[in-house]
Amino acid sequence: MATSGMFWQPAFIGTYLALGADRILFAVDYPHESIEEAVDFMDAVPICDNDKEKIYHLNAERLLTLHS
Repeated sequence: MATSGMFWQPAFIGTYLALGADRILFAVDYPHESIEEAVDFMDAVPICDNDKEKIYHLNAERLLTLHS
């Protein structure tokens, strides 16, 4: 699941509880969505910082094997 187009906390929290932070990727459908709005949304969701880091980049790094 990706966050693109899902700037509604009830939908996000339901998905987060059902799938867990390990199965969500941060995404923005630019130019149709605002990158700033997407980041503001993710910064505001009531989840721990470790899970936000997974969603923002760690899951994509793991999935795409982008280890530095």
